[in-house]
Amino acid sequence: GDGLIRCPKTLPQIKKRLSSSDPEITPRARPAEIAMVVSYTDSHLSSITLCVRPSMITVLTRSVVLQAAVQKERLKTRELLEEAKREAADDSLWGQKEFWQAFEDAVTWADCILIGPGIGQGDFARSLFVYCIEESRLPLVIDADGLNLLAKEKDLQSELAEQGAQNRCVILTPHLGEFGRLYGCETAVCKEHLTQYPRQLAQRLGCTVICKDARTVAASKDGESCYLNTTGNAGMATAGSGDVLAGMTAGLCAQGMDGWEASVTGVYLHGLAGDMAAEKWTQEAMTATNMIAQIPSAIRACQREEECMYGKSYVGELSESVCGGRS
Repeated sequence: GDGLIRCPKTLPQIKKRLSSSDPEITPRARPAEIAMVVSYTDSHLSSITLCVRPSMITVLTRSVVLQAAVQKERLKTRELLEEAKREAADDSLWGQKEFWQAFEDAVTWADCILIGPGIGQGDFARSLFVYCIEESRLPLVIDADGLNLLAKEKDLQSELAEQGAQNRCVILTPHLGEFGRLYGCETAVCKEHLTQYPRQLAQRLGCTVICKDARTVAASKDGESCYLNTTGNAGMATAGSGDVLAGMTAGLCAQGMDGWEASVTGVYLHGLAGDMAAEKWTQEAMTATNMIAQIPSAIRACQREEECMYGKSYVGELSESVCGGRS
């Protein structure tokens, strides 16, 4: 009842949920499927494909709907990206009937929606965002511009709170600046209450909240639990790092994890992949793409029973640490 989350409880869950051979964890007869509503970014698509196993992903951008079977034996992610970029040269479908039809179709078959990165805050972006909240009950990950739109819309905040009470899975992934706009306080004040304010916002909006800082915090939607992550390093303060976390979290949600489990697992793996990237490329030189390349290794590290050390992150040592607490 004190909200303390300890790693001995968390790490076995991560290992179990990441086991592809466990029939209890993979009940679907088909792969997980995701609808992404973003401007085209390498980080999101790559991080999702590495977390979800071979899957069907629809990426809705300003002018292209990319529907691709992500099968590493046949087609590499970068090839998909180049194909989409070529097709995206014409913006004529943005906002027109054909785009809306493709968007609605994608939401129909998807297991999870990721919205926000790169969509902007204009009228059309707002229309897409409102649709994802009001017309769908799919698990929803909101990042970047989606968070900025939400901060302006008190009615949508109330709607999310109502849906949270009805057990819809919604995950918010703000950095401190975005968090401050949502919570209604200065960034410096948020930083002083890093385990308290995310809980309060999560409870208010009925959403799981991931507040990204030097030590990222995840708060359960009931506000009762808080996870203070201890993986990660200063080199992760690089462009695209937050995109990777949003993609990973959406991928884990699409596999069937609830919001809390997907958030804790995603945050932990994200930091661990960052530690591995720093070990290989250094904190000074590492990029978000380097982090993406280490996601499979981070997953394997959690699946192994032996202890693994990467930079400052030590899985065995974490088993004795307190990862959260009331402030």
